[in-house]
Amino acid sequence: MDPALFEVLLKIRRNWLAVFLLSLLLSGALAYAYTVTPDVVRETSKVSKPLYRWGSVLNASAVVAKENPIWSLGERVSLPIYPLDVTPVLEPTLTWKIYAKSADVNVTAHMNVLYYVSYNGERLFEKVYNASSASGHNGVVLSIPVNVSDVVSRIEADVAFLKLPRFESGIEVKGDFSYSGTVEGKPVSGSGFLNGNVKVSYGSVYTFTGDAVNGTGTYTETVTFTRPVNRVKRTLLLGGSVLAIVLAIVALVLRFRFNPSPEEVERAGAMAELRRYGKWISTGKLPESYVHSPPKVEFPSLGDLVETAIDHGKRVIHDPERGLYFFVDGGVLYVFSPKS
Repeated sequence: MDPALFEVLLKIRRNWLAVFLLSLLLSGALAYAYTVTPDVVRETSKVSKPLYRWGSVLNASAVVAKENPIWSLGERVSLPIYPLDVTPVLEPTLTWKIYAKSADVNVTAHMNVLYYVSYNGERLFEKVYNASSASGHNGVVLSIPVNVSDVVSRIEADVAFLKLPRFESGIEVKGDFSYSGTVEGKPVSGSGFLNGNVKVSYGSVYTFTGDAVNGTGTYTETVTFTRPVNRVKRTLLLGGSVLAIVLAIVALVLRFRFNPSPEEVERAGAMAELRRYGKWISTGKLPESYVHSPPKVEFPSLGDLVETAIDHGKRVIHDPERGLYFFVDGGVLYVFSPKS
C-alpha cells in the first residue's frame, strides 16, 4: 500500500468516531440544504396576444351615364381613369370590417367631400360639397356621390370671380371611423382615418386614389412559467452529502477491519518523517573512524535528528548500507538508527 494512503487511513482510524459523527452531521446538513434548495422558479410575465384584426379601404366606382361604344348605359365601373362626360358622378365608398372569432362591435363611419383652390401652394379656400355618415354592426359600408362635372363647374366659377392669374385646385374625400364593443368577451375600441383624392386632367378625364388601412387588436395576458435554477448548487450539495456518508462508512469500516501491526504503524511513521524531512537529507556513507569510536548522540526519531541538524547548520546524511541517519559536528556523531 502506498505509504501516504496508509498514513491517511491510519489517521482516520485513530479518530474514527469523530470522523464518523462529523460525516453524518455534514451529510445530513447537505442533504437538508439540497431538499430546501428549489430546482425551479415560477415567474409571471405579461404578454400581448392577437385578439382581432380589422381592414378598411376607400375606393370608388361610377355609373355610366352616357351612351358609348365601350360600356353599357347604367353599368357600374371601377376604372383607373374615368372619362368625365361618360361617368360624371363618382361614388367613393368607405368599407370597414372586423375579423374575429366572436365579435360584438358597433362601428360608425363619416365621409366628407370637399373641393379647394390654392394659390402659390397656399390654400385660399375649401368648401364641403357633400357629407354622409353610417353605422353598422361588425362592419360598415358608406358611399357618397360626387358629381365631378358639377364640382369642376363650381371651381371654375369661383376662380373666375377671384380673377386669379394662376391657381391649383382639387377634390378631396376625407373619411373616418370609430368602433367599440367586445371581442371574445373582452372590451375593444379604436378609430382611424382614410383619405382619397380626385384629380381632374385636361378637363375631360379624372382619376381617384384612396387609402387602404389595416390594423390589429391585442389583449394582455398574464402567463406563469417555470425555469430551472440552482443546478450547479444542487449538484454540489447532493455530491457533498454522498461523499460525507461515504466517509462515515469508511471510518466505520476502518475501525473494525483495518488493524495494522505496531511494526507497520512504526514503519509508516518513519516513512512520513522521511517525506517531511527529505529536503534536509542527503545520501552518503558513515566514515569507518566514526563507526565504533564515541562520542555520539543517538536520537529516538528522524525528526529529532533533522531538527538538531538544522539548529547546528548541518545536513543529515543517510547511509543506506548501514541504515543510519547521521551528521557530525565538533567531533560528535549525531545518529538515528531506524528499527528494522
